[in-house]
Amino acid sequence: MRRRDFVQLLSLLPAAAWVGRPALSQVASNSAATRRLIDIHAHVFNSTDLPARRFLKIVFLHKHPEQGTENVLALGNNDVLDWLIELFIRITSGRAPDARTEIALLDGLGLADNAARDFNAASAITIERVAEFLREPPPSPSSLARQPGSAAGAAALKGAVLRAGGVRHEDFSAASTDTQAAARNAFNSNFDVGVYLRWFTLFTMYRHALVDHLADYHKRQGYEPILLAPALVDYSKWLGEEVASPLMDQVQVMGRIARRPDGPAVHGYVCYDPLREVFHRRFSEPGPAPLQIVRRAIIEHGFLGVKLYPPMGFKPTGNARGQQYPREIIEKLNQRVSADLNRAMDDLFALCTNLSASIIAHTAESNAAGPDYARRADPAHWLPALRKYPSLRLAFAHFGRFSYVSVGAPRNSKMPESSWEWTFGRTIAEDRNKPLFADLSYFSEVLEEGNAAKRRQLSQTMRRFVRTFDPDVRHLLFGTDWLMLGVESRHDRYPEALAKFLRDDCGFNADAMAQVFYGNAVRFLGLGRGEPVRERLASFYKDNNLNDSRLAAFDQS
Repeated sequence: MRRRDFVQLLSLLPAAAWVGRPALSQVASNSAATRRLIDIHAHVFNSTDLPARRFLKIVFLHKHPEQGTENVLALGNNDVLDWLIELFIRITSGRAPDARTEIALLDGLGLADNAARDFNAASAITIERVAEFLREPPPSPSSLARQPGSAAGAAALKGAVLRAGGVRHEDFSAASTDTQAAARNAFNSNFDVGVYLRWFTLFTMYRHALVDHLADYHKRQGYEPILLAPALVDYSKWLGEEVASPLMDQVQVMGRIARRPDGPAVHGYVCYDPLREVFHRRFSEPGPAPLQIVRRAIIEHGFLGVKLYPPMGFKPTGNARGQQYPREIIEKLNQRVSADLNRAMDDLFALCTNLSASIIAHTAESNAAGPDYARRADPAHWLPALRKYPSLRLAFAHFGRFSYVSVGAPRNSKMPESSWEWTFGRTIAEDRNKPLFADLSYFSEVLEEGNAAKRRQLSQTMRRFVRTFDPDVRHLLFGTDWLMLGVESRHDRYPEALAKFLRDDCGFNADAMAQVFYGNAVRFLGLGRGEPVRERLASFYKDNNLNDSRLAAFDQS
């Protein structure tokens, strides 16, 4: 199951509560060196940070992973999908704290909303709203005109919820059925409906509560999280829907979270959309320019770098006249858009190089905003930028499937030589000291059971990759893509499942494991003693009266 699939978003969902040269000998996983981790790729946004309706509809709903132990939703039915989105909106409406509300709370100027802080309290509200949905009469033609879908789609979704809640549709009566109990049973079930409802609930919570949730997630699996690196996202210009929490507010709230004295260090990535930068330059849009927001996030608010999302519709380099874009964008910007995007990206690379800031880029053929846009995430499109900016710190996200054909592959090559991973491998082999990495986030295949042949083939390919391109295992990073990973029914054992795959299936020794889970991230992010990023964080801690003992942990990699 791949992150491209709709509810990879559902990675939010904690369902209930919430290398040295690799040797082929097995190493016990309770080695102290393998238990500390840096989660290099995570998310802690809520529904006010996303163009939720358009995001779900355009990006994710064309593919759907299987959920739970039994599927009851006919997700191939567009009307059911429309009503599932409608249910999401109903569940989250008016509940998620926007960034300014959370800033006030963290500054001691507001009272906490327990339902936005505690998953169990949040779940109770979700269950009540689902029960209200079950009690509703069939939608009238006038109500359907105000919302997408059909009466049949609404009925199908209601039937799926009832089945997950232990009620036969033919026995259902809004007057006599205990809809509260049915909604509660559906919420707690292992059906796909339960997965979605729990995921929806997480979109209603404080970002700092989600951070704490993620830290506990790792601790419950026996790992000590030293650093969590959440990424902001910006899809609005491509999807035509703005968000309730403006980007600068999102930056400021994450800066407040980074200043909390307890728990692991929390320093992540500010998002950058070159299209938003183009609009700002072309039309002098109000507020700070996206590139200025990036600079301020890194210098003032403790951010480590930038998150990029090429499948929205841009390449990191080489956008060309005639390249396909959404029609409304072409109408507003005309055919100069490709050249403008290239300039906006080049300016970002120059800024990141100057600040030693890291970039993490979505690098999977998935979650695209338009036809064939996902291919714009191909690592081959990054090669010109890496030649122009050889010191650019860059990580390709979602490494390991060896299933996408790269435009940079040698002619007539076959898999895995033609894969995106092999393009990455050939690049690091040219210079083993290049600050170029790939993360193993949302590598959901390690959670799958019962397909020994597929797992064996994947591990053999991974062994071959490491042997050919990265024998010291200095370029692979651990990440979860959490919030997005939670859609997987066994996501709550992801760190150990990945460790088991690398250790037992791929033969990584203890040193290699420590590199993947911890040491390589220190190098990728520039957190070594005396490095500019480390010094910038030390100033951030001093300015905010924080104990800098967290920084000493990075010297133990």
